[in-house]
Amino acid sequence: MIILNVRDLSFSYGANRILDGVSFSVDSQDRCGVVGVNGAGKSTLFALLNGDYEQDGGDIQFARGTTIGYFRQNNDRVDDESIGDAVRRVFSDVLAMEAEISALEDKLGRDQDGAALDRYDKLRLQFEMAGGYEYRSRIRGVLNGLDIGEGIDDRTPVSILSGGQKTRLALALMLIKPPAMLLLDEPTNHLDVRSLEWLETYLKNFKNSLMVISHDRYFLDAVTTRTLEIEYKRLAAYTGGYSAYVKQKDEDRAVQERQYENQQKEIARLEAVIEQFRRWNTERSHITAKSREKALNRMERVDRPAAMQKKINIRFDNTVSNSQDAMYIDGVTKAYAGRRLFEPFSATVRRNDRIMVMGPNGCGKSTLLRMLAGQLAPERGGAVEAGQRIEMNYFDQEQIDLDEESTVFLEVFDEKAGKTAAQIRGLLGAFLFSGDDIFKKISMLSGGERARVALVKLVLSRANMLLLDEPTNHLDINTREKLEEALLDFKGVVLAVSHDRYLIRKIATRIFYFEGGRIYDFAGGYDDMLRYLAQRGTFASGDAAGGAAASAASAASAAGPAASATATKATKAAKAVNAAGSALTAKSASAAGPAASAATAQSSAKQNWLAARENRSRQKKSETRIAKLESEIDSIEKRLADISSLMKTDDVASDHVRLIELASEQGDLNARLEALLAEWEALSSDIVL
Repeated sequence: MIILNVRDLSFSYGANRILDGVSFSVDSQDRCGVVGVNGAGKSTLFALLNGDYEQDGGDIQFARGTTIGYFRQNNDRVDDESIGDAVRRVFSDVLAMEAEISALEDKLGRDQDGAALDRYDKLRLQFEMAGGYEYRSRIRGVLNGLDIGEGIDDRTPVSILSGGQKTRLALALMLIKPPAMLLLDEPTNHLDVRSLEWLETYLKNFKNSLMVISHDRYFLDAVTTRTLEIEYKRLAAYTGGYSAYVKQKDEDRAVQERQYENQQKEIARLEAVIEQFRRWNTERSHITAKSREKALNRMERVDRPAAMQKKINIRFDNTVSNSQDAMYIDGVTKAYAGRRLFEPFSATVRRNDRIMVMGPNGCGKSTLLRMLAGQLAPERGGAVEAGQRIEMNYFDQEQIDLDEESTVFLEVFDEKAGKTAAQIRGLLGAFLFSGDDIFKKISMLSGGERARVALVKLVLSRANMLLLDEPTNHLDINTREKLEEALLDFKGVVLAVSHDRYLIRKIATRIFYFEGGRIYDFAGGYDDMLRYLAQRGTFASGDAAGGAAASAASAASAAGPAASATATKATKAAKAVNAAGSALTAKSASAAGPAASAATAQSSAKQNWLAARENRSRQKKSETRIAKLESEIDSIEKRLADISSLMKTDDVASDHVRLIELASEQGDLNARLEALLAEWEALSSDIVL
């Protein structure tokens, strides 16, 4: 069933035409990604669909009774209310019915009024249809899934929330009571990876119509089934998510180019033939020329493929450091208002490392980056020291260091960069600032334009260590792709906080991963980390004999950060035991002579036998317990797989009560699984020792 039909839609800002002859339709269960460069008109299209603007021409027709939910990029939340007030406003009709049902129950308890009983039955049915029996559970599920924040409840004033929390709250209020059509404009901004995955799962199971604007390619591939591209004021529809759209567009363009070129050759041939007939200047040749000319005019012309959208050109020209170690991080930690963000963290950053900093919102990722950039001092004696000839530059996601009253040109012009005014103009042109754009004030720029100005300053810095805080926020897909290419070619250190999984997967060679108040230094890319997190605790134990520490280190290296920590402890313990035993044996032998040495050796052999027997006994108990743990872990994982399959079925997905029950069981099982895996890991480490 078609829920939306748009025909020949046109819209202008003053003399600037934004959309021209846009036509498309959306079915009741379509999930459409809307893509295009910044300024193409994506948000304008949503505003037109929502009725915020009046189109210049064309028709917008919704199916009768269609309700629309519109999530804007910059949601203006009312700050003088609590979270509870905001939620209750969404369910005001349900709450009113609930209050009336309660009053009718009191009345019917005293007096069996026929009219009241009829009203009560009708109201109960309406209440059920409106989701009255599960709305509280739905509220908890959505708020928890989008991670509004630890320690925040329904009495918390909206005014104390951060900008990201307010954005997530606005998104939560939209999803708590979903309309027939959702219009989501950049919903992934301010979401960490965990919340992104929750939102992806929610939207993949969403039964109504969805249109979403996003520059997150990973998200679009996961969620959307159709792609609508706005380019050169027109709209083209493609089947499939982002990757399928890119492939199809390239193929279509190649076909159109071949058809256009072949037709142009045919047109040139026919024109030459016509001209030749005219040169012969006979009656018959004139008749033939006119006939051929009419045929040429009737030919349906293939349009020349539109010029490729101009893309940004990013290239970092950095100085080179001779030092293999770019930075030493020693015991850095930070606390705010008595709450410790993360435990002391130490690491050595190597030359050419591309490190991505990942973790949930509020865990301290940006705080760590600011400490490494020297903008924030670490606590408890922690220290950060840069290597020789390391020149750092810090990219702030909010671009707070930009002078609002400065122009684009003056903001990036730096005499120390050794660039002339003409060279600066050329560089700005490569970043899509042309003509009078370079004289715009920073305060007049969009989020994407501000980000491009900050990138120009980064390029001019010639830094060999880039500290980037959410560098892809506000950038369109073309610019993100060019930034990825530039970072891959960069001959220096990249250390970036990001939730852009496409970027992380493409460039990461190492990951600082925040979890449970600790930072794990993970050697590997994004897919390696995902495999580790999915299989945590399943790495094999090493032999109990002489090579135990090496076996633990080898297993941990394959398994990931937590295992690496275990292996380090095992190695240290083994070295300490060996060193202590050697020192004791040497001292005793020296003091007592040959007989004493023999007695000591016999005593030592007995002690070793007793220690070995005790160790075997302990390991046997551990192995028995491990077998039980593994059996229970297998059972839980099978049940979690069953729950995941059930939640994807149509029957369960449309049954909110059953879905909530399964989600609750899933949460309990995951908590139990974490505890079992932690115990398993500890026992396995004991066996290695």
